[in-house]
Amino acid sequence: MSGHHRTKEYAAFARRMRPLLTATLPAPCVDGCGQPVMVGQRWDIGHIIPGIDEQWNVGPSHVKCNRSAGGSMGAAIVNAKRKRKTQVPRW
Repeated sequence: MSGHHRTKEYAAFARRMRPLLTATLPAPCVDGCGQPVMVGQRWDIGHIIPGIDEQWNVGPSHVKCNRSAGGSMGAAIVNAKRKRKTQVPRW
């Protein structure tokens, strides 16, 4: 979980969005599996476009799908930083 997801602002956003998204269930998982998120299942709030916390950009996501997508995005960020550090400058 990123530092952003631990802020009071995000917690308030999630509290406001969860009832609105619950009303739409069953709905397809927004993190790629396409299977429906059903009423009674554990689910997370997933981003349709990563990094944008707007009401129109979120939807229900299976816990496994959401956390896998977040882990992949985090790994890509870390790997990109490592690559920049290890590149030898061209003279």
